[in-house]
Amino acid sequence: MKTKFLLFSFAIIFSNFSFSQPDFCISKEKREKLRSEKIAFISNKLDLTVEEAQTFWPLYNEFEKKMDELLEKRRNLMCSFSDKEAFFSNQEVEKMSDELINLEVQQAQLQQEYHARFKKILPIKKVVRFYQSENQFKNHLLKKLGKKGEREKNN
Repeated sequence: MKTKFLLFSFAIIFSNFSFSQPDFCISKEKREKLRSEKIAFISNKLDLTVEEAQTFWPLYNEFEKKMDELLEKRRNLMCSFSDKEAFFSNQEVEKMSDELINLEVQQAQLQQEYHARFKKILPIKKVVRFYQSENQFKNHLLKKLGKKGEREKNN
């Protein structure tokens, strides 16, 4: 019971990108659609010059690719646990929880590395606006999900 609570807590704390379903097993198509929406949203908010866009978007795509790899590992861990929870020993669950934390640390290190790189190519105000736009996009998705849930509840 303690282990279930611990992993449930991790799931709540670390649910960065599980926007459209309560579990962590989001389809690849849905992730691609979200990614396209996110890029359009960020583009609209950043107001980059042509030169800035030519340097920012390749770097952003590189960052997103690396971040997606870490998130995919996290999703696989969470899906694996959800699918076969009853079959894992406490040691296996502990190893999984340690790996989840390790992935979070790797994400933070990646963000720190790319923060320095973004500062080299964009004015600092646009770097901060970029971070704001990412958060605004997450809020946009949460509102969208709330409205979708309300419609489904009313039907």
